[in-house]
Amino acid sequence: MSDIISLLQQRSFRVKMLYINFCCLLALVVDLAVLDGVWIKFFLGLVEITTLILGVGWVTDAKRNSEKKFLGMVIGILFLLLLVQSLTGERSYPKHQVENLLAMFFVVVAMSTQAGVGWGRWQNRQVSSILAVLAVCSLAHLSGILIGHHPAGFFDNPHFLALFNIAAINVAFYFFLSSSGSRRIVALAIIVISLIILSLIVSHIAWLALGCSLLVWLYLLFHGSYKKMTIIVVLSLAFFGVLGSTMINYNTALINNDIKGLVDVNKQMVDLFHLWNDERVIIWKDTLTMQMDSDLSQWLFGHGLGSFKDNFSNYSSFNQPGVGLFPIAFVFPHNFILEILFNSGVTGLLIMFSTFIVIIKCTLDSVVPGKRESILALGLFTAVFIQMFFTLPIFSRYSSIVLGMVAGYCLCNVFKTKKEFVN
Repeated sequence: MSDIISLLQQRSFRVKMLYINFCCLLALVVDLAVLDGVWIKFFLGLVEITTLILGVGWVTDAKRNSEKKFLGMVIGILFLLLLVQSLTGERSYPKHQVENLLAMFFVVVAMSTQAGVGWGRWQNRQVSSILAVLAVCSLAHLSGILIGHHPAGFFDNPHFLALFNIAAINVAFYFFLSSSGSRRIVALAIIVISLIILSLIVSHIAWLALGCSLLVWLYLLFHGSYKKMTIIVVLSLAFFGVLGSTMINYNTALINNDIKGLVDVNKQMVDLFHLWNDERVIIWKDTLTMQMDSDLSQWLFGHGLGSFKDNFSNYSSFNQPGVGLFPIAFVFPHNFILEILFNSGVTGLLIMFSTFIVIIKCTLDSVVPGKRESILALGLFTAVFIQMFFTLPIFSRYSSIVLGMVAGYCLCNVFKTKKEFVN
């Protein structure tokens, strides 16, 4: 046993584990982005195994107090969330949602451990690997749309494709600013391809998310130069407003094969009162109606993971006889707050959003002039959170892993800045 502990604490062994961990995370990205999660259990298992090995090494090392505190915090938050679920009174809840919750926390820790790796001569390979993965995945999706005539590329849901592309644009923009030569050209190509894909799919939330992340980038990059920042922000808002509006209307009219539809959508966009009858708003109102029927215990601790899907059909306006051509069964409310509130109650809501706020606050504090990693982390978090908040369930397989990666990357930059993680 002592030999195993000694091996886990060796710097060379830890660095190898970190390299393997990084490669597994990159493979997980490819699997989710193109292969629809065919190998997700295999790659996620490798990520969890390497992360556990690193964690055991930290726990048994008397010098690694920062890592121990971090692991204790993560385990504590996970324990509290599971404790809340045990207080719902539900005897059982979907196994896959618990697995997704655990996967999220493993990915957060795995991404955070990358702060402790001394990449050195391997850093160029790391950058090249990330750019290559983003370029190949972007080209694959564009080919799927233009050649294979699949509206969402290799995904079944266009919101998944939109999420990948707004994340790819943020990462590529970072490498465009921080790299040179061929890497800068590849990064620019990724940005152009991703923008083309966003213009071909119907996801106005994606344009909103991308615009907000752009504002984060501009504010932090030009903070202090108010005149320049004001001009850039105004031009950016105008650009994304016109481009997003045009693409939404064009695609809507194209899908309906109806020029009149283009005019109707334009009228709807300028009519703010139309938002009250938007599909998402109707779902939110129905969800609130369902939530109001909860007792005190359910308000505090929720109804249990997966309970929204089981209960919402009785309240959904889209699932009533005579509404539309056929009933539509929505399995999540298209709103993180309402979803967590119903599933985990006010307690779960406070735990989750307190965690997000702490991550954002620490990442903001880690922003250092001349270094753009923390700006990328905040831009990514903004884009991904907004896109997922309105379009995807928080405890789905795709959402939990993507959100875990982004939150973990934020913490990774916090630890790098504070130099708490050392090899």
